[in-house]
Amino acid sequence: MNTAAAPLLKFNKGARFSWSKLKIALYKRMYEITIKEKRYFDFLDFVPTFIIDGYIYQISYGTFRNYVSEFVRFEKIEVVQYFPQAFYTLKGVSTGNLMTRDHTRGFINAEQKTSFK
Repeated sequence: MNTAAAPLLKFNKGARFSWSKLKIALYKRMYEITIKEKRYFDFLDFVPTFIIDGYIYQISYGTFRNYVSEFVRFEKIEVVQYFPQAFYTLKGVSTGNLMTRDHTRGFINAEQKTSFK
């Protein structure tokens, strides 16, 4: 796997975690969103499809939740906020205060949110 995310894919000896092609693609997309786009990610970035390295991947919401739960359990990602849906980031990476999407799928930060009231 030739990617900048490769150093983050290492686990302690004895960890029972297997990498499928879909999991690798999912983690690479999470890495892109968090590091390159500098924002948190949620299921809307992945379900029903996402593109990484020129390939289109399909994933259901249930499969996404199972993989995210596994990533959280192995401390590769962490939950940032649960409102209205869960937002995640890579473990130890802070990307600012982008929290939720508006109806156009654009992000609204805290300053913009107060101006709408």
